[in-house]
Amino acid sequence: EDDELRKFVRQLLNDASFDEVMKRASFYNNEGSGVNKIIETDKDTAVQWLSAAFELYKERNKYLRVHASIRDIARSVRFTLHFVDNFNLFQLGGVCELQKSFDLCLLLSLYLCYYLRIPAMQLGCMELNRMEFFDAFKAQLKKSSVDAILDNAETIISCVTDQMYSMTKGFRDEDVKDIDLFKENVFALVCSIHARVPVMIVGPPGCSKTLSWNVVKKCFGGNNDGPELFQKTIVHTFPLQCSTQTTDADVKQAFSRLAEERRNANETQGKSVAYVLFLDEASLVDDEEAPLKTLHQQLDFSITSTDSDTQRTLC
Repeated sequence: EDDELRKFVRQLLNDASFDEVMKRASFYNNEGSGVNKIIETDKDTAVQWLSAAFELYKERNKYLRVHASIRDIARSVRFTLHFVDNFNLFQLGGVCELQKSFDLCLLLSLYLCYYLRIPAMQLGCMELNRMEFFDAFKAQLKKSSVDAILDNAETIISCVTDQMYSMTKGFRDEDVKDIDLFKENVFALVCSIHARVPVMIVGPPGCSKTLSWNVVKKCFGGNNDGPELFQKTIVHTFPLQCSTQTTDADVKQAFSRLAEERRNANETQGKSVAYVLFLDEASLVDDEEAPLKTLHQQLDFSITSTDSDTQRTLC
């Protein structure tokens, strides 16, 4: 079963053009003729990391409502390669000196796909909590070569989210109540929008859900000021205010209107445009009717079109 999982992950990496993306990576520019061997080694590393993280999350959190599925593996592949391809845009080169560049991309992918979905506090004797996630993951891998990055994982991630926080300075006020939660939310939103991966932020009132979204919208507002990461992508948003009366027809209509807007969009001067369906208060919808299930296909397969050099993606 483990071997089948690893074969599946390797196939996903191949389908995602792993070798081609890695050859474009800025951190391999000086490797010359030896780059192919390094890439193959890194592919083996990716298979081990992404398989082990999936197995760990699935086994240790099987009693929670949020289950692991093959979608998580596919998204972890997508995030990993997106960080590789946009290493300089995310300004990752200057983050700490304790890790290999590709391992950092893997670490951030696991942070987004698994770590942030784990409860901060222990809920039972078997379930993981965030404090033990990376220790448990290191034990799952059983590779001393990754001890440095995993032993310092939370410090490294803190450096990355701090850096993202500083990149949003010109787009936010200074009255953020819970800065740590705000940093988590902003990093998840920016990465998900940039990589075209669906994201859900869950939490009680006052944990910066709406604030972080409003700040990220400003960041991707088409400004030519600020970090290059935000200049390269424009976000067009269609909000849907959910309630107990929301139906699958409402959700389909919202998605269809956003898709129509994308089809009729004007040229964007070479910038990438992300069309985002924003579902506010999604937890209010009727669980038995499950109207949000109508989005499953769209969330699994993003719709893309290329006009000249401009890519427009609906996610």
